[in-house]
Amino acid sequence: QLSSNEFTRLNLRALVGGGIRLSLGKITDKRAFLLGLGAFFEREDLDTDAALGEEDTSETVRGSVYFVMKFHFNDNVSLVSSTYLQPDFGQFSDFRAIEDLSLVSKLTERLALKIGLFIGHDSEPPPTVENTDVSVKIGLSVAF
Repeated sequence: QLSSNEFTRLNLRALVGGGIRLSLGKITDKRAFLLGLGAFFEREDLDTDAALGEEDTSETVRGSVYFVMKFHFNDNVSLVSSTYLQPDFGQFSDFRAIEDLSLVSKLTERLALKIGLFIGHDSEPPPTVENTDVSVKIGLSVAF
C-alpha cells in the first residue's frame, strides 16, 4: 500500500503486511461481522520543514486489529463500518485508531449516493499536526 497526505505532512507511506480475517457468526445477505488480525512493516517519509524541504524517515512494524460490520437494511440502503487499531510493536504507546463509516443509498439501478465519515487518531503525530483528523465525503457512484 502506498499513500500520502499533505495535511498530515506525510510525503509517502509505504507498507507491506498480511494477516487473517475471521467471520464472527454467519455471513448473510443482510449482515456480516468480521475480525482481522495481522502485522505490517511501515516506512514513512514526513515533511518536517516544508520551507526547507527537509524530510524525516521512520520505519517500524505495527500490529493490526480490525473489526468490520456490514448491514444491508434493504435492497437500496447499506452501511459499512471498519474500525482499526494499529499499535507500534516497538512502543505500544504509539498507536493509530481509525473509523471508516459509509452509508450507501441506491438512487437508480446504476447510480448511488455515498456518504462517508472518516476519523483517524494518531497518538504521536508529526509536530504541528493534530492528533485526530475527521473528514466527511459525499459522492455519487456509477455502476457500468
